Amino acid sequence: MKYKKLMRRIQTLFDEPERQRQQQRKKLQRLLKKLRHKQQQLQHKLEQADRQDDQQELRDKIALLKQQRRKLVAALQDLKAGSNG
Repeated sequence: MKYKKLMRRIQTLFDEPERQRQQQRKKLQRLLKKLRHKQQQLQHKLEQADRQDDQQELRDKIALLKQQRRKLVAALQDLKAGSNG
């Protein structure tokens, strides 16, 4: 096996985990964007809601989305730190 071909094979072995991490980061970023959009929609609905029950339900949903977004941000930061370290 020639040197260049051998080096390409070795390089693909080392780059595969990094490629998977990048794909995972992109998926998390897309999900984070969707959650942010959903939270904005719920916030808008909250401003338009008249009944207290509806408002409380929307506040609960918004709080849940905020928690999920925080967890996603933490996971995304862990992935970024793992690829740099």
